[in-house]
Amino acid sequence: MRLKLVSFNMNHTSLPNNRYAWDNRIDAIRAFFDAEKPDIVGTQELLYQNIQMAETLLPVYAWVGEGRNGGKKGEYTAIFYRKDRLRLLDWGIFWLSKTPDAPASRSWLSMCPRTCTWALLESKEDASRVQIYNTHLDCLSFIARIKGLRLISQHMLTADPLAETVLMGDFNAPHNSRPLMALHGAAHGARIPMIGGNLVYGKEMGRTYHGFKGKAAGRPIDYILTSGGMEIMDTYVDRRRYQGRYPSDHYPVVRVVNTQSVSL
Repeated sequence: MRLKLVSFNMNHTSLPNNRYAWDNRIDAIRAFFDAEKPDIVGTQELLYQNIQMAETLLPVYAWVGEGRNGGKKGEYTAIFYRKDRLRLLDWGIFWLSKTPDAPASRSWLSMCPRTCTWALLESKEDASRVQIYNTHLDCLSFIARIKGLRLISQHMLTADPLAETVLMGDFNAPHNSRPLMALHGAAHGARIPMIGGNLVYGKEMGRTYHGFKGKAAGRPIDYILTSGGMEIMDTYVDRRRYQGRYPSDHYPVVRVVNTQSVSL
């Protein structure tokens, strides 16, 4: 099955009279979805009210997630998926802390609670499976980023053995940083060879956070990493304006892959 994956920090800014407020960008966000037609989107920073609006504007998508402060409170690392192409088999969330099952928990000098949402999805076309991990790592503590990625890597070892694995999100770290190198070490020798060529490409991606300025030169902090059984067809950063606006202060990162059906 051919899938288009997107990691997209959408920025929930809703301050009145702010030109970059969510309400002023929602048409650009919808235009991005209409143009790219992604199958799976890992989002960061959305609040519940943003997700409610997205539900109305994007009726072909379903989503899973929970606020980082528990329930509907706080920012989500929600995963959207096309319900006409994919069926949800299972999903969950854990906190990047010493107590990952405790809502709103944080550790390792993290500025705020951080989460990872995962979803096990199955193709309605060929029964191929993919397990998505979507996260937003801490912006302050590099220790929290290292520990958070190690925790995610450990969780991946419990993933469905019939599924290919995807890790996406806003890592708040460049490709050659200690957190991503630590992820390489955590994944080394595991059944999920996710790093290698994924990060080699990272050097060529350029800036993914641009602060609504449209800059391209710089280093990425948003990524999509895929397991070895996925054939990577294309990877790019979408720097286009839609409806005359940038959809967010981060560019969407896009990866097109082929998955294979499995024998059950």
